[in-house]
Amino acid sequence: MTSTDDILDQIDSALYDATVSPDAMRSRPDSEPARTLPGTVPVVQMMDAAGEWQELEGVVTVELLFEAPPVDPEFARAWREMQEWIARVHVQRVRLVAAMLEDIRDAFQGIAPVAQEAGEAFQHLPEATGCDDCSEPVRPRDRPAWQSPYGPPQRRR
Repeated sequence: MTSTDDILDQIDSALYDATVSPDAMRSRPDSEPARTLPGTVPVVQMMDAAGEWQELEGVVTVELLFEAPPVDPEFARAWREMQEWIARVHVQRVRLVAAMLEDIRDAFQGIAPVAQEAGEAFQHLPEATGCDDCSEPVRPRDRPAWQSPYGPPQRRR
């Protein structure tokens, strides 16, 4: 079964493809999307020995084979040394960070009892000042609610 979108895609493909006849609307185009612009034919060109571009006709596929240039042994040795140096520096940095974190943990463990005592002391601070309910203080009603705490609004001139 075909959907309406599928049929409309077939019609669009037939209308905009200049390489087929009007009868192409009766046939089903390939489901693989075209890799070129509609109405164009791919062209493959290659440079000849004189440096001019020559068109190659009848090309169906193109395979490109690249041969890597030989690696300079001195460069390869220097590259390996650099990788080893980076690995050593990374190990040193990991050890340094681990030591720093351990020192920080030890420092916080030393401070923890004092901080715990301070937290408990601050928790009981409102009770020490005589606050019974320790709720939000009530705003005094010494002025009307519409008036700001900074005084009455200025009069317009």
